[in-house]
Amino acid sequence: DESIFIYKYDDIINELFFDPDALITSCFFYKYRDGVLHAGPLWDFDSSVGEDGGYWLDYTGSILNETTIRFPYGLEWYGLLYEDKSFRDKLSACYEELLPKLEKMVYSDIDRYYEEIASSLRMDSIIWGREGTHAATVPGYYDDPYNNIRFTKYFLGKRMKYLAEKWGCDYEFSEMDVSDGSVHMVRFIYPDGMEEGMLVTDGSILSEDKLPPFDHEMYTNWKYEENQMPFYSQVPVFEDVVYSLCER
Repeated sequence: DESIFIYKYDDIINELFFDPDALITSCFFYKYRDGVLHAGPLWDFDSSVGEDGGYWLDYTGSILNETTIRFPYGLEWYGLLYEDKSFRDKLSACYEELLPKLEKMVYSDIDRYYEEIASSLRMDSIIWGREGTHAATVPGYYDDPYNNIRFTKYFLGKRMKYLAEKWGCDYEFSEMDVSDGSVHMVRFIYPDGMEEGMLVTDGSILSEDKLPPFDHEMYTNWKYEENQMPFYSQVPVFEDVVYSLCER
């Protein structure tokens, strides 16, 4: 089933959410007797939307034609299909048709859904605490649960535009301001207790050349004190942050 197997189901959704397992290993297919092959159901999205098992994912890149993103092996069907011009043209046309709905999802539907489940999230945190949630052990985790939602919207907004450019879509995107106008304190603590700090506007991206210097022979990088993940410049500042140094 071309419309579901390729254009409207597996490829676009998996690419948009940038699931490094999808189209490589985590794929299901089914067919009815004497019928055609179908793709689905979708699954295995724990590593997606900028997070991959404890590592950051940039919003650029493609699963379809880069099947070694995570593994040196995997299903090659999608990579081979991507080399076909007819396939790419249909993929582009379908994605461009879906973009208004995808924008609505990112800019309004995600917030509406969060409002529906916010009380459940609060109850989970009371029962299990932050250590009882999967989000506490992977990048993208913010102290304020809604900032996790803001990160999801930020990543998908960037991803939508990247794929539109990659697939040659002629579409004018709405502007999304990721900042709420507040200012946050970002602290960098050295092992001897000395620290440096800077005030950062909400939604800003910290580039590595803005970070305080350190001894590269003794340390590898600054890391998030909250979850011990290395600093990554693609993560926006949505709240106060503390960094410490990661020893070699």
